[in-house]
Amino acid sequence: MHRGNVTNTGTSSSVIPTESIRERWQFAARAEAFSAPSIVDGTAYVGSTDNSVYALDTATGEPRWQVRTGSSIYSPPAVADGTVYVGSTDANVYAFSAADGSEQWSTSLGLPIRASPTPVGDHVYIGGRSGRVYALDAGTGEIRWEFNTHGPVYGAPAVVDGNVYTANESGTVFALDAEDGRRYWQTEVTAGLRSPPVVADDTLYLMSESDQLVALSVRFGEERWLKNMPIRTPASLAVTDSVLAVPGGDGTLYMLDPDTGTEKYQFDAGSRCYSPVVSNGVLCVGTNDGVRAIEPTTSSQQWSHTLGSATHPTLSVSNGVVYAAGENGTLYAIVGDETPASETESADAATQTSTATTTQTPVADATQTVSPTGSQSDSDSTRIETSVSTPPTTDTAPPAMSAEPSQPSTVRENRIILAGIGSVVLGSVLFASYLGLQRDSTPDTAEVTTESHSTGDVGANRNVDDVSSEMESDELIEDATQAFEEGQHAKDRGEYGRAATRLEESIEMFDQALSAVDDDRASDIRDDLEAAKAALSSIDSARQALDDIRELLAAAEADMENAIVAFVTNQQTVARVRFRQARDRYEQALDLLDDEGIEQLELSVNVPTDEAPDVVDTFDSIRGVDADTIETLRDAGYAVPTDLQGLSIEELARTADVGDETAARLKIASWHTPSNQRSFASIDDVAARLEAATLGYRSC
Repeated sequence: MHRGNVTNTGTSSSVIPTESIRERWQFAARAEAFSAPSIVDGTAYVGSTDNSVYALDTATGEPRWQVRTGSSIYSPPAVADGTVYVGSTDANVYAFSAADGSEQWSTSLGLPIRASPTPVGDHVYIGGRSGRVYALDAGTGEIRWEFNTHGPVYGAPAVVDGNVYTANESGTVFALDAEDGRRYWQTEVTAGLRSPPVVADDTLYLMSESDQLVALSVRFGEERWLKNMPIRTPASLAVTDSVLAVPGGDGTLYMLDPDTGTEKYQFDAGSRCYSPVVSNGVLCVGTNDGVRAIEPTTSSQQWSHTLGSATHPTLSVSNGVVYAAGENGTLYAIVGDETPASETESADAATQTSTATTTQTPVADATQTVSPTGSQSDSDSTRIETSVSTPPTTDTAPPAMSAEPSQPSTVRENRIILAGIGSVVLGSVLFASYLGLQRDSTPDTAEVTTESHSTGDVGANRNVDDVSSEMESDELIEDATQAFEEGQHAKDRGEYGRAATRLEESIEMFDQALSAVDDDRASDIRDDLEAAKAALSSIDSARQALDDIRELLAAAEADMENAIVAFVTNQQTVARVRFRQARDRYEQALDLLDDEGIEQLELSVNVPTDEAPDVVDTFDSIRGVDADTIETLRDAGYAVPTDLQGLSIEELARTADVGDETAARLKIASWHTPSNQRSFASIDDVAARLEAATLGYRSC
């Protein structure tokens, strides 16, 4: 369940480990990121940007099954009554069997879905980019009711006592009847609501991109308090009876009184912090490179565990295990002495290095059925390789390998041999690092587990907590400067992912260097540090803007297609409304591009339509175009409507020998996107579509 429950509070009744923190396993896929997993009955269900939902054994990290959807999954799945519910950016909500991954149903909502579903009773509640909130039948996927909020909905609805609480990006909050979607109340708060609403006791908490946190009464929506603060969105809150944990955009975790909004204290989590979770008196929060655990009422840090540079994990907690889903496409299982014995490896194994094994994962498309064991028929089976890292056993038995195919493969044998050699070399390096950590530790230093980092560019993926003992301050500053410059160059090229990684590394190294230089040099390093932070902040803003622009353009293109169909079939009122909606969205996209100074794009958006696209694929269905006109156009070299894009209405009237009204229909039909996908390479492409939408609006 998203954020642990149907109220999105980010709380759990599970134990969070505090002693002998270590990783049980890692699971890596060929993807940019995982969503936070949902844990049910020994299985972790997780979505990924490789379009897949994975079911993993929580004891080993081994895949039980995998199923693909049509596009990336950004939001956590929800599991209820043996069914896994998930929204995909292919615009569908899916229901899969929790046991074997077989598809039970799928329902299209028309536009990409980033919100998590909330299953309660016989219904599954979910918001969409269309601005609608839906109640789907949990058993069939049939839409039971829908409510139009008139603004994109990104956060998972909170469902409490028969009420559905939701908010749209425009800043309007709604309380709806869970049975029939009837509106109880709505209120306007602040624009930029992209995070899920949180309900605790009788208070509804929301945070916005305009750096405001607001608390409302759940009964009538009255404001109880409002606080301005540098918060990070989209992100999530965690709230208990005594504390409200708010992740800040400046890397600070703010702890507030949930009743009044009064600040209790701040916890410095580093350059970034992410959605916190609270369970049994321990709070965990994801940071730039790992996880930190604190005592929520006092801010005393209990432990810090490093996962790797720029992992940016979101967290789930279950049965004494902290699951960290990284933006690097790796899911980590973190355990400790408090983890139940049946769920954890031996204490001796925790001090040894990890051995990577290659696992064959059963895969199915969303339209295929996978057996409970994960097998498929030979005719349609597909297998991909994923990496699961687990601590080796303490006896002398060799680590288990996945079953070999019936026919020996030289390539596979060589890959296994190379993997073994790599594991030995990596193990030696890690063991040396471990001894160094043990030698340098002090009794009152928080326990840190051994971490592994891949090698790469100078300064990349290094453990900056220990680097000052390994290199001179000049070398550290040099590497930090190089990382900063590489980050800036990557930013200029539009490579925002790499830019963010290198800038984050430079920030950590500059910060470390401050403690290794004298006061005369510290001032210059502080300036460099602030410059790196400012550059990282601008990248965060640009990446978020590009996500928003992509979604705006997808929605605008859907409006355009439906407007075109309506116009050429003489549904003028519908066409006028749709052209206006498309025009407004193109204008918003251009404003965002201008605000961020983005001129070059590499965006491709799907173009879903509510109408049959074949209405405008040929001249035959266009009102006012007869056989003679079609013959004239074909004689002039124009076989289909899209061939006419370069002609003005006046030129069309002359070429086709038709009146202005018919020429306008032909011109507008030429804007159709026959491939159902449109690419934008520059700001000029967006401006051209705005011009078309404006002309279409005026022609209605």
